Amino acid sequence: MSEVRVRFAPSPTGYLHIGGVRTALYNWLFARNRKGTFILRIEDTDIDRSKSEFTDIIIKGFKWLGLSIDEGPYYQSERLDLYRQYAYRLLEEKKAYKCFCTAEEIEARKKQKGVFQYDRFCLDKQVKDGPYAIRFLVPEGKTFFSDIIRKDIDFSNSQFEDFVILRSNGMPTYNFAVVIDDSLMNINYVIRGDDHITNTPKQILLYRALGFKVPEYAHLPMILGGDGKRLSKRFGATSTEEYKKMGILPEALLNYLARLGWSHGDQEIFSISQLIDLFDLKNINNSPAVFDIEKLEWVNSQHLKEMDAHMILDHINEIIDNHAFNSQPVGIRLGIIDLFKARSRRLTDIIDNSAYIYSDDFSRDAAQSDKFLNNRVKPALLELVDIFMDDPESMINESAMQDVFKKLIAEHGIKMVQLAQAVRVAITGASQSPGLFEITGLIGRHRTINRLRDAIDNIKEDA
Repeated sequence: MSEVRVRFAPSPTGYLHIGGVRTALYNWLFARNRKGTFILRIEDTDIDRSKSEFTDIIIKGFKWLGLSIDEGPYYQSERLDLYRQYAYRLLEEKKAYKCFCTAEEIEARKKQKGVFQYDRFCLDKQVKDGPYAIRFLVPEGKTFFSDIIRKDIDFSNSQFEDFVILRSNGMPTYNFAVVIDDSLMNINYVIRGDDHITNTPKQILLYRALGFKVPEYAHLPMILGGDGKRLSKRFGATSTEEYKKMGILPEALLNYLARLGWSHGDQEIFSISQLIDLFDLKNINNSPAVFDIEKLEWVNSQHLKEMDAHMILDHINEIIDNHAFNSQPVGIRLGIIDLFKARSRRLTDIIDNSAYIYSDDFSRDAAQSDKFLNNRVKPALLELVDIFMDDPESMINESAMQDVFKKLIAEHGIKMVQLAQAVRVAITGASQSPGLFEITGLIGRHRTINRLRDAIDNIKEDA
């Protein structure tokens, strides 16, 4: 069995979006599962729209996702002589011909004749001066291929016009360049979106005309938005950089995208190593998948729960800068992460939901303050401040804090929930939070006491 060689070949005319990431992931997983080679090729022959900054973003996105590249990136713009060489070879073998027609002339004849295909006006014409394109002479008959996902597919060649393989400016067209590249790079599996299915027969005709071996094809189903239409920004068609800023882990994004068209039983959560071990093209669905941001966030939450706090901190440091969270000692930040990761769907939730720990710039919910901070619990709160002042251990030890609270509710004739919620609202601003002893340990003794005193001072006389 020959070595598996696959490629991902984006055009640097925009950001690396979700559909492209899934295509790259499936190629990468297939290569890793088969101990093969994953190649990155930048298809930058669209000189008007291709930008180097988009190439940089694509490569940066691969690094963030952890999709290691075995070869490349190769750039089509550096291989132009190769394409021209093969185009002229087809010309010499009379499998292609020169076309001197302008776009305007072709369009005028199509309208006049009521046809949609080029009419071979330049075939067998005398050579004349001026710029020309090179067109492939499409043979009669049918083109058949067996797709790993779509099964058997055939096209009548009559539905294709003699398509251009080399433009008059010397630049190759997509279908021509991709055949030359895939063949010379020994790509034996082409895994790409099913929007390329109509390109495949043209490429197979070129493979055969050039005497190249035709690769295996696997055309992936589309990813649709929640509205059942092609992905839009509203329904997930945003760049990897945006998902990073949203607080999505690369491992979670890859996990979710892998499951967006591929399955292994009912299992939902996978590590990267599990995906590599289990991935098989035969388990890809042939129907469109629907992108669901809530499902992505749920997958992200599952990865957050299991991830080491140090790793989470590294990810957080990549998405925030000059933030109050960053100014805290590492131990405090790790403690916050351990405390909030199981309660969060995104990395940003950890930062947002723990703000009262690392910042004193927080406000107490008015309704919760009115409900729990009152004169009924005020004496107990005053005594609690004195206890915390004299016995710091009672703030950070769960058993010690429970003993203190039990003593206070017995002395002051109140319920545990009244005292606990009063303390919670006083130091966090809300009636829901992780355990009090965990919170006070992170906030610190002096800040906890100051917040309790401030809450006590603000209790209304008639409350």
